[in-house]
Amino acid sequence: MASRRDELSVEDRARRAQAATDILLDLPEVAAARAVAAFVSTRAEIDTARAIEGLRRRGITVVLPRVSAELLPPRLRFHRVEGPSELVFGIFGLLEPGPGCPEVAPHDIDVFMVPGLAFDARGGRVGYGGGYYDELMAYVRSHPDGPSGFFVGFGYDFQVAESCPTGEWDVPIDCVVTDTRVIRCGAVPE
Repeated sequence: MASRRDELSVEDRARRAQAATDILLDLPEVAAARAVAAFVSTRAEIDTARAIEGLRRRGITVVLPRVSAELLPPRLRFHRVEGPSELVFGIFGLLEPGPGCPEVAPHDIDVFMVPGLAFDARGGRVGYGGGYYDELMAYVRSHPDGPSGFFVGFGYDFQVAESCPTGEWDVPIDCVVTDTRVIRCGAVPE
């Protein structure tokens, strides 16, 4: 999947990112959201800049992840960011909110955009091996205040696989948004 992403032309990436953004912004969960957790694209991931700007234009609070040095879960903490000038390089060399950006509790976030290498219709996801989003989803879904948050895989349509390998620590996402469709995840008939 990473190789296929790398092979896309700049023009194709831009066209696909705009199509995926249009689909994402039409989701009822996003339209009703007060706060959405996005991510800053890296490598050849689908570009989230258009989605972030579209959310802001609608008056939705945008928060971005920062890897926490604390060992207590979740290791991903979310911070309100007003623009790219507030981003700094974090411990893994990825752009994340700077120290002055206010933290937002996971239960105050309505929708989480989730990166990945591959997704499937059952909510399976292949990430990058750190388990950060699985830990976050488990934390949010088991919180004493009750489950909250809607988790959306965001990627190119070719990243949707028939099946993703999953382990006991993997937590399924709720939905996948690509440049061509929305997949509501759950049990798929045999």
